[in-house]
Amino acid sequence: MSDNAAKSFHLNWVLYGSALGVAVAAASYFGIVSEFKSELIQLVSLATAFLFAGILTGYLSDGVVMKESAVAGFVVALATMALILLFPGKIVLSPVSIGLGLVGGIGLTFAGAWAGEQIQGDHGVLDNDYKIAGVRWKWVAVGIILGFSLNILFSIIFAPIYGKSLDIAFYMFCFSTLLMGVSVAIFSPGVTIAEPAMAGVVAVFLEWLLVEFVMELHVETTNLLIGLGLGFVLTLVGSFVGEKLQKN
Repeated sequence: MSDNAAKSFHLNWVLYGSALGVAVAAASYFGIVSEFKSELIQLVSLATAFLFAGILTGYLSDGVVMKESAVAGFVVALATMALILLFPGKIVLSPVSIGLGLVGGIGLTFAGAWAGEQIQGDHGVLDNDYKIAGVRWKWVAVGIILGFSLNILFSIIFAPIYGKSLDIAFYMFCFSTLLMGVSVAIFSPGVTIAEPAMAGVVAVFLEWLLVEFVMELHVETTNLLIGLGLGFVLTLVGSFVGEKLQKN
């Protein structure tokens, strides 16, 4: 990255990232937020918008995008606040929760931007940072951020589109998990097979915590184990597919 790239401010990255974040926030607010009266599920749904804003901003950039990520997160925060004020009655969050959520959302934008920056990075250079016991943990972290975001988007935020059908939600979960494996394998340097699979298991576990303790929908232990295994297998298959596509 050049010094000029580091010092200059790129409005186009902010616009693209903000547009995606605002779109996800609107889909969350009008689609799923009013369906759940739990503060946590509402916060998680809206927080996903900040992650996607950061991911796209970081992916489009050609260097570190601290300023752009902060502005994109701030724009999504303003848009979310505008939705709450202009269309009241869809959310049960207290003013304190909303304030903390918006501030935390900007932090999530930075996390998403970091993941997007790694995905956008130079594919020809094998980066061994954070490599312990043969595992490049940076790509596990990228996979967790990307996988959790995609799972929430397809399985929860898009649920009203397909009538909140549990069967379709399951297929959407499978698709988003597979997509995460493909994406990490394609965009990471070298061979990345184990890392997406490990991230898939963690992403499924995080979603289970969301379903079990936030949405208060009990999941049997057998189904949890099946879900964890499925997350591992789907991301493993996705990573193999991604590696093939990368080589081509």
